[in-house]
Amino acid sequence: MTISKNLFLSILSMDVYNRGNSEAGIWDQRIDDPDGLGFDAIDGFVNIKPFSSINVSVEDLDSWKNSGFFALAYEVTGAVDGIEPGTTVIVYRGTNDAPDYTRGWTVGSGAVFDWTQAPDALSFYQKVTGKHYSEGPADGTIVTGHSLGSGLIASR
Repeated sequence: MTISKNLFLSILSMDVYNRGNSEAGIWDQRIDDPDGLGFDAIDGFVNIKPFSSINVSVEDLDSWKNSGFFALAYEVTGAVDGIEPGTTVIVYRGTNDAPDYTRGWTVGSGAVFDWTQAPDALSFYQKVTGKHYSEGPADGTIVTGHSLGSGLIASR
């Protein structure tokens, strides 16, 4: 059975809200033990790429906590209409906590400043794809997100 591309990307855009919350210890555990939290796959359609495999450091996660940013990279493993297995889907989370209101809203209007979430979004894209955003779209990669997450895509 296959799932439609739009439904699949919508599910991932919702899924990213349920992961990596800012409770004490969760951020650091994801680095050291991505499988220990029991959420590395979604029903055979995708695997979540561990932060350690894409060089996201503890310092990066600290920066994310301060700015309110969060994203994940998923690898497609199942049958999704219009998406080849092996494709990477980068998903940016939208507004979730207080820092998002002060450090996120301007990004959707094109204001990409050091104090916004844009540098984190751009850095994450580069870590996942190995390409600087100015080099154009990375092969085998889809970028999606909800609400503020869509604005972060625009910063790319």
